[in-house]
Amino acid sequence: MAGLQDLPEKHGVQAQEGLRNQTQEGECAEWEKEAISQTARDCTPARHLPCWEALAVWAQSSASCGRCACTSRRMRVDASDGGVCSMSRRRYSSAWVVMGLAAWFTAVSATPDESGSAVTVEKEEGMGMTSAAREQGWTLVWSDEFDYEGPPDPSRWTCEVGFVRNQELQYYTSNRLENARVENGVLVIEARKERFRNPAYDPSRSGDWRNREFAEYTSASLTTLDRASWTFGRIEVRAKLPRGRGTWPAIWTLGANIREEGWPLCGEIDIMEFVGFDPDGIYTTVHTAGYNHVKGNARGRRTVIPNVCDDFHVFAVLWEPKALTFFVDGAQVFEVLDDGTGLESWPFVAPQYLLLNLAVGGTWGGSKGIDESIWPQRLLIDYVRVYQRGNQAQPRRSAVP
Repeated sequence: MAGLQDLPEKHGVQAQEGLRNQTQEGECAEWEKEAISQTARDCTPARHLPCWEALAVWAQSSASCGRCACTSRRMRVDASDGGVCSMSRRRYSSAWVVMGLAAWFTAVSATPDESGSAVTVEKEEGMGMTSAAREQGWTLVWSDEFDYEGPPDPSRWTCEVGFVRNQELQYYTSNRLENARVENGVLVIEARKERFRNPAYDPSRSGDWRNREFAEYTSASLTTLDRASWTFGRIEVRAKLPRGRGTWPAIWTLGANIREEGWPLCGEIDIMEFVGFDPDGIYTTVHTAGYNHVKGNARGRRTVIPNVCDDFHVFAVLWEPKALTFFVDGAQVFEVLDDGTGLESWPFVAPQYLLLNLAVGGTWGGSKGIDESIWPQRLLIDYVRVYQRGNQAQPRRSAVP
C-alpha cells in the first residue's frame, strides 16, 4: 500500500485527515471539500489535474473520492501498476495509489436531472483502454470526452437547424446553450417546451410542414458532417436517455455522400433509437435503398431493456466490410450482413458521419401522443469514441470553416 508520505506535500495533510474521518462504509469525509478548495486554483477546463491531485489515498474502500475541482470527476485506479490519468492519459506509478482500488479508473460527473438535483455518472474507460482491445489492433481515432465547459466543440460538431425531418415538432437550434451544452463532463441535449419563432417562415408559402411561423418546442441535433466521417470501425457512445411520451432520441449515422446521393441511397445506421411511449426497449435499424421503413422492409430489432432511461448505457456498432454488429453494454443485440446484391442493399463501403439528436413528436415519436407535462427532457452523452484497426480506412476530416 502506498504511504501518505508518497503524496505531494500539499495533499498529504488532507489525505491524512481523510483517513481519520473515513466512515465505516469507506466514504471520504471532510478532506475532500478541503482538497477541492485547495486545488481549484490549479484546475482549469484547459488543464486538468494529474492523477495524484485528483485521487484521495485511503486504504479500506474500493470506492474513490478524489474529485477534480473543474470537472467534478472522480477517479479509481489500479494499485498494482499505477494509473492512467483520464485527462492527460499519462501513466503514474503505483506509489501514488492504494492496494484494493478497482482495476482501471472510473470517473464520475454530477449532472442535473429533470428536477434540478444531481445524478451520478460513472465514466467507464471503454474498450480502448483494455489490453484485449490493444492486442486486437484497435486504435482510438476520434473522440469527444466532453471534458470542457460551454458549447459543443465546433471543431468536432456542427448543428442541424430548423424543422428537419419526420414532421417533428421541435425547432433545432444552433449555438444555443439552452439546447446543447457541455457541463460537468457530459454533453446535454435538451428539448424544451417553449414558443420559438421560425426565422425561415414565409407566409406566401403553404403546404410545407416546415413552413411554420412558430415552433412549440426546441432541441438540438449535433452531427460530424463536414468535420469527420469514417469507413469501418467501431463507434461507441455512452448515453442516458430522456423519458416520457413524445421523446425520440437517436444515435445514428448517415452516408457522407448524402448531398449527392440523397436518402436512402447514402445508407443509414441507427445505433440506438428510443421512443418515449416504449420505456423498456431500444431499436437498432439499418436503412438502405433496398431495405428501409418506407418500403416496410427495414432490417432492425427491438431490444428489451427494462427501465432503460434509469441508467447510462453504452451503445455501439462494429462496422465491418460485410457486417454491422450492434451492442448494448458490451452484449451483442443484433447483426446485419451484406446480402451481396450491390450498393442499393449495402452502401456501407463509403464514409458515414455521426448524429446525436433529441426529437419531439414526429411520425414515430409522436404516434402515441405527447405528454406536455414532462418537459424539459435531456439526452446526456458521457463520451463518443470511434476506433479503427490498422488496416481500416482512416477518418476523413474536413477543414473547419
